[in-house]
Amino acid sequence: MKCFTKRASSFAGLIFRKWALLIMPWLLAGCQTREAVSFKVLSPAEISIPSDIYQICLINNAIAPRGDSCGVFYVFNGKLYYDSIKYDTLLSWSAIYAMADALMQGERFSLAAEPKFFPRKPQQNKSYPLSFIVLDTLCSPHLGQGAIVLEDIRALDVFDYFGFDQGLYYMKMKILGAADFRFYDLKRQTILDRATISDTIYLDNVAYGWERCLQPFPDRAGAFEQIASQLGQKYAARFSPTLRDAKRFYFNLVNHSDFQKGSEYARQGLWATAARYWIKPATGKKRRFAAFASFNMALASEMQGKLDIALYWIDQSLLRKQTAEAQQYRTQLLKRKTEVDKLVEQMKIEP
Repeated sequence: MKCFTKRASSFAGLIFRKWALLIMPWLLAGCQTREAVSFKVLSPAEISIPSDIYQICLINNAIAPRGDSCGVFYVFNGKLYYDSIKYDTLLSWSAIYAMADALMQGERFSLAAEPKFFPRKPQQNKSYPLSFIVLDTLCSPHLGQGAIVLEDIRALDVFDYFGFDQGLYYMKMKILGAADFRFYDLKRQTILDRATISDTIYLDNVAYGWERCLQPFPDRAGAFEQIASQLGQKYAARFSPTLRDAKRFYFNLVNHSDFQKGSEYARQGLWATAARYWIKPATGKKRRFAAFASFNMALASEMQGKLDIALYWIDQSLLRKQTAEAQQYRTQLLKRKTEVDKLVEQMKIEP
């Protein structure tokens, strides 16, 4: 009986080892990983500006006369206070220069000159449009076809803290901002856009000790500079193409030489060379490999700016194997193609 049990166990072990040797290469070949890719893409603006407006004059009309009070309210530990320091200069110029930087990145517009300053009227509590006589004085015809005026900017910070046992603190800060902008067409003597842009920044921290918990938070000037910059950037994105981060991934299969080689070149940004290796399994008979490789071919095509070819390859991937990843990527490609078509129209310039 013992001999029979020993032989049976030995026979079972032999069968298992043979099965493992047969199945292991298939498992390794089928093992896939995803490698992330991040890059910048140009996004279209919310509104389209006439193609004969490509030089812009920026005007700061948000600084009050010296006699006016231009402090800010703030909330500390649930109570409202007023800071009499004039922050309008810091806020307005931070917004103007952030907007200028965003315009330069979009490459659709250029600045006709350095931003201009035109002070608000005494005791002016509302945003009023500037006359075209004033605009022509500030931005002579050879300095630009359009003018953007920052009319007003406001900010509020709210800071709260909670103390616990053994010196543990929880602190949170909220910075709110709003700004009024107006876009003028100097050639046609019309107003193209009027918008109030708002934004909020949230910060919090937990730490032992008051100073340690407070350390990551900016001071009021730093907080206002940050929120004002965001307001300027957001308004620029309203009418100027802007850069944004895009994230994708591709498949890499273990023990598959073509996938491995393609991945090596993809990591270096050599997408055309990577595609030379991926196209082999993409057009092969193994449907699973073809689905993954076709997905990769779609990414390689997108990275080379060939969106129509990318859509062809993602459709090929879906024909081989219906996956949520491929379907989602197809949706992203269709959206990107629509954005590019809109960008082509928005980037047109007619001198």
